[in-house]
Amino acid sequence: MLKKKFSLLLSILCCTIQLQASACTLFAATGNGFVEGSGTLVAKNRDWYPSHQELKVIHPAHGYTYYGLFSGKSASFNAAGVNERAFS
Repeated sequence: MLKKKFSLLLSILCCTIQLQASACTLFAATGNGFVEGSGTLVAKNRDWYPSHQELKVIHPAHGYTYYGLFSGKSASFNAAGVNERAFS
């Protein structure tokens, strides 16, 4: 009986408490039919307002040139990207 009451209370709490979800989208592909050269591709998209994102090509003094997705009000946070060697 106590287990049923606890389950009912937990169900009510889960249905009444509102939580804000902030998520990212993840996806992957592997194998000859999906990725050139039978490799593996893994990607993550940070779901954000488009007005707060900017794509930039960065040529650092040291290291590889990369294409990055920058976010934030000043577009200074590199949220995702891939360099000239195809590494993210």
